[in-house]
Amino acid sequence: MNEAATIQAGLQAAIRQLRRDGMPDYTDTGRVIAAAMLQLHDSEVERLLGYFLDRDCRLIEVEELSVGGLHGLVYDKYLPARRAALHGACHAVFAHCHPNGDPTPSPEDREAADTLDSQLAAVGCMVLRHMVIASNGVADIRTGHIVRLEDLVDHDPTETTPGPRCPHCGGALTS
Repeated sequence: MNEAATIQAGLQAAIRQLRRDGMPDYTDTGRVIAAAMLQLHDSEVERLLGYFLDRDCRLIEVEELSVGGLHGLVYDKYLPARRAALHGACHAVFAHCHPNGDPTPSPEDREAADTLDSQLAAVGCMVLRHMVIASNGVADIRTGHIVRLEDLVDHDPTETTPGPRCPHCGGALTS
């Protein structure tokens, strides 16, 4: 590598570092889930987002990799790996939405997640999570674990339950 190329590579690395300063730190993938939910929870069509992260799990770039219809999306299976390599990403998190409101991963979702894993591994990028976002919950495609939004809401303990109440203490009467 000649001196000019070395200087150019150093400048590009410095610019990337400056861009990353102040960017969200996603060492806790829960922060990615929250960001993805904000972007995808009310989408009327399926969309696939890629969160590309550096070695310290700081955000490099978020890209919308595909937009589909109500019941699916089609994407170039090599595009996420090309984008990860372009950004120099060491890690990635993928999220797509189900506009029907059900976050349950389909067999096609699982197959696409496996393909993304292998394609990104080929360019040295580890996929941390694959998520399905829907209006009423989030699912991890790998584990199948589903978190319903109503489970995340703190319920008011002073809220009264329907049904007959004790006239003295206000507690629920059960039969």
